[in-house]
Amino acid sequence: MKVFLLLVFLFFSASLQARQILGCGPQWLQSFLPMADILASADDQYLAVGCYLTHNPVAGRSRWFPQLPQLQLISALPTAASKAEEDAQFQRAHIRLPIRRFQHTQLAIMADYQQQQIRSELLQDTYWARADRILASGQSLLIEHQQLRYGLEFTLLDADKWLNTLSVAYEQNKQPVHLNQQQPGRIDVLTPTLYDISQIAAGYRAQRWGWNLNWQLALGYGYLRDNGVSLLQDSDQDSRFNHLRLELEWRYRWRLSQRISVQSGVVGEFQYFDFGKQNRQQRYQFNSGSAELYRLFAGLEWRF
Repeated sequence: MKVFLLLVFLFFSASLQARQILGCGPQWLQSFLPMADILASADDQYLAVGCYLTHNPVAGRSRWFPQLPQLQLISALPTAASKAEEDAQFQRAHIRLPIRRFQHTQLAIMADYQQQQIRSELLQDTYWARADRILASGQSLLIEHQQLRYGLEFTLLDADKWLNTLSVAYEQNKQPVHLNQQQPGRIDVLTPTLYDISQIAAGYRAQRWGWNLNWQLALGYGYLRDNGVSLLQDSDQDSRFNHLRLELEWRYRWRLSQRISVQSGVVGEFQYFDFGKQNRQQRYQFNSGSAELYRLFAGLEWRF
């Protein structure tokens, strides 16, 4: 209890040093799943509501827990705007907890969770490994993707620099993926997998008035493994890949009064999975491919 009260006191005193921004607003998203080229369409659109608590990290004397945590929540609404209609799902949660400030740098723990569900049709007859049966071309499927990313982030507390964030993270994903069958006469496979990515990233992020161009570039290395089946393990499949992720955000913030402001902007997130040159003697082949996420957002904000 004493530790909890100490943390509350530290967070409250930190909030007096730098303005916090609490906001909510509508969002439109379009998201494309990776490694799902056996589907007629690997994307869906969503109308969503997003709320957030954020701030600009500020320089100062060294201390523990220098500011309140940054939070973001996005939840899609089941509407006719989505191909999956009432089955459409998209949720994203983000937390960044500053744990130590060293005058002009800040160390934080960060974590992201994203869950998405789409409905699409198969382009060809496919062996569905989870159910151990063959699905006919044109059959409709619900495909779910889950992602959890967590790591450490260093922030350089100087908004005038073109680069002010460095991070290391570990990412865990859960999704069925498409495998090309190399044996003649055999049909392709859709199998549930887990894939993990270790990554390093650099970028720039600010919350100033007017235009803000934020970006992040991440490089990683990962591998796929079975999830509830033993298909990859039994075939001794090489499932390693290189990973590239680029995020660009163009944001504008207006001040309406001392405490009220509004913002709007657009975000694009691009990922590329490169399986490189694969051994043709192996039973399955992975297709190198991409994943994309586009987001339009607006919000009404209160500063305190």
